[in-house]
Order: sequence, then C-alpha cells, then structure tokens
Amino acid sequence: MIKNQNNQTQSSTASQQTDAQQELPSGYERGVLKKFFDSHGFILPDNGGPDVFVHLNDIGRGVNTLRPNQRVIFKRGPGIKPFSIQAYDVRAED
Repeated sequence: MIKNQNNQTQSSTASQQTDAQQELPSGYERGVLKKFFDSHGFILPDNGGPDVFVHLNDIGRGVNTLRPNQRVIFKRGPGIKPFSIQAYDVRAED
C-alpha cells in the first residue's frame, strides 16, 4: 500500500496485478495476441515459454474480433500436430 499526496491509502500496481490473477478462472492463463491472420494466430503467454497457436474455431463464445497486441485469457491444451500446444476458449481480457 502507498499513500498519495492527500495521505489516502492506494493499492500498488503489484497488488492490483496479484488480485487480478486471483480472479482468473481455473485453468486459464494470460497472454498477448501477437499476430492473428484469417483463421489462426499466436499468443505470447505471460508466464513465458513458446508462443501458443490459436485457431479461429477456438475463440470463446461472445468474442467477435481479436486484434494484435490485445490482452487475452486462454486455456492451454494439446494441439493437432504431435507435441504441439494450442490455445482453447480464448477470450479478450479488456
């Protein structure tokens, strides 16, 4: 906690991020959509590691569009190709 000029207590960015991470649904991760083409794209996970492939069919219900650099949450699972990883149920975070 920090205090502003009026001596009021405010949450720090770190504690706000921790609170936001606790609100994440079970099994979901956060990331940034790096690229999205006509039918597929790639997510850069916040926790590091390789990019995660996402197909248009795996974008969650109610999501009309995704754009590059958009914050998303997603589930990670096995991809179609052997030893590949794919994002499922991708949702916009903002």
